[in-house]
Amino acid sequence: MSRQLYSRANQTYYGRASIGNYQAGKPGYECHNLYRFRPTGNRAVTFTANPAAGATSATLSANWGGASGIYPITFPDGEVLNGIFTNGATSCPFLPNTFPQEITTTGPYGGSGALVNAQTAATATVGGQPPVVGVANYYAVSASIAAAGSAVLAATVPDVPRNVVGAWTTSSTVTVTGTDYLGYPQTEAQTGTTFTGKKTFASIISITSSAAITLSTFGTGNVLGLPFNVHSGDFLSPMFNDAADASTFVVADVTSPATSSTGDVRGTVTPAGTLNGAKFYTCLLKPVDGSTQFGTFGVPPA
Repeated sequence: MSRQLYSRANQTYYGRASIGNYQAGKPGYECHNLYRFRPTGNRAVTFTANPAAGATSATLSANWGGASGIYPITFPDGEVLNGIFTNGATSCPFLPNTFPQEITTTGPYGGSGALVNAQTAATATVGGQPPVVGVANYYAVSASIAAAGSAVLAATVPDVPRNVVGAWTTSSTVTVTGTDYLGYPQTEAQTGTTFTGKKTFASIISITSSAAITLSTFGTGNVLGLPFNVHSGDFLSPMFNDAADASTFVVADVTSPATSSTGDVRGTVTPAGTLNGAKFYTCLLKPVDGSTQFGTFGVPPA
């Protein structure tokens, strides 16, 4: 797989096995990717006081309920540092955001693990935490939608790309429009009084109904999207909370061209364990063919 294709999904290689050439006269490798579902930012934290300029640590107002680790913190003014979070603890030492470019003479590691600016609020956002369980009313709750109308969305971006679920009164065709894992536009339509999506969305642009409906609720499911075109035999060793997980894997839908009723073009997985924002979910996977655009990312979504 080319570095360019691989970097688009922001993954890391673990392990290798020799295979045939990817270009004439050049050796190739088959690489299995250890993929960990990590949202860029899905947990808010509050410190006991507004962090001051030069601060190299802060105290959380409540015990950290997430997984222990080092995670990026985005402060109110947009400044980003890493924090050392320990499950059940309130202390939060800061580390530099990048290594080693920001190393100077102060702060942890002798570097700029210190805030440049005083913060105007005590609330910040922590990224990289495990996915949360699906929220049935995440996008909209108990709303009426006129015929050919759209739901008023309370949110548009889930923590990780995942399917859409919904329920309402009166049979109607509901169409979800948004973007997929890599930011490409896609739609999914289902008819009836419920919606259980097969595609996974990284963002939602609109949810429309063909008929007038009431009590419509739309949210996130627990079907998670994969970053590459994954087929049978290419999905391995799912782990939830560091133990084997009896996940449900659905291969990439290769229907070409894709439509609003076809499945996810890269494949999906549903963990058997209950996601809770504190336990990581990982798996080994391999693209069908890392030397081509289709083999890596599947058919264009629609």
